[in-house]
Amino acid sequence: MGALRNIIRNAVIYPGLTNLAAKILPPSVTIFMLHRIAAPEFGVPGIAPNYLRQCLHHLKANNYRFIAIEDAITRALRGELTKEKWVAFSLDDGFEEQVRLGAEIFGEFDCPSTCFLVTDFVDKKLWPWDYKLMYLAKQSQPQVVNIKVGNAIHRLELGLPNTEAFLLKFARQFAPQQVADAVSAIAKQANIELPEMPPTEMQPTNWSAVRTAEKLGMRFGPHSASHFILARTETETLKDQIERSTQRIRKECTAPANIFCYPSGKADEFDSRAITAARELGLIAALTAEPGYLEQSSLLLHTGYRFALPRLPLPEDIDELKLYVSWAQRARELIAPTPLQQFYSA
Repeated sequence: MGALRNIIRNAVIYPGLTNLAAKILPPSVTIFMLHRIAAPEFGVPGIAPNYLRQCLHHLKANNYRFIAIEDAITRALRGELTKEKWVAFSLDDGFEEQVRLGAEIFGEFDCPSTCFLVTDFVDKKLWPWDYKLMYLAKQSQPQVVNIKVGNAIHRLELGLPNTEAFLLKFARQFAPQQVADAVSAIAKQANIELPEMPPTEMQPTNWSAVRTAEKLGMRFGPHSASHFILARTETETLKDQIERSTQRIRKECTAPANIFCYPSGKADEFDSRAITAARELGLIAALTAEPGYLEQSSLLLHTGYRFALPRLPLPEDIDELKLYVSWAQRARELIAPTPLQQFYSA
């Protein structure tokens, strides 16, 4: 069965077939998203720099065309996206190594990239709630804690292999203040001292580094001020999160990307209020974390599609990368239902 699977996989990613499919299928762009880039000297886990270089080398050697996300959207809105193998890259949050290493590596390949910044994080006003939970998960010993959120008591198991994923999923259901209360309660119950400022492996970038990265071809866009889950946020706070982040980017960057990236970005984690707020600020599009490809035909057909654009996580295996940019994966996504359809007429 494994041999047969490999035969099918090799047929699917055969370059000649992919090239032919690119000429037949409607114009589209594969938008990859990535978060941390590994920097072992600082204890930062993530995509290894040399692996990222390997991915970019493969794409360039096989005639994929790199494009900035905003440029791709602008071309598609004019119906001018040609039938080529387009690939774009995005990075979320604004960590020090993302900007430093990302700008360097993408610059080596003349590949534009867009990094979406949590601006209060970059301004050193906070470190986001989700990364605090990741820190607590890493520091915790096997134990059970009972914490109160609102009027309910929640039993949480810590110190397990899936603790980080569990805590993140648990917290996403709550409003921002409840999340903050939950983070504090977990730290107290688990007897873990939560630093006021982020630890070495979670340091944010700074505006000077951002402007240096711009010179290497990286662009920057807003990712909210504090990384709150917008669908759980009151309307005024939601508007403030998007507006303050957008204004900071526009003030500090030489050529800010005029697109927004939803925090977390699943279809149930933003709503029509966020779309309205982004439109009112003159932003032309917004990215989600739901899987799929930017389709020119959908962009022209559905008024709200550009504020619910899908992306694909950068795979950690080069064969998976080849599959993600293949005709077969795209065909599969085209026929699969997506939760983003609820926003297409927004």
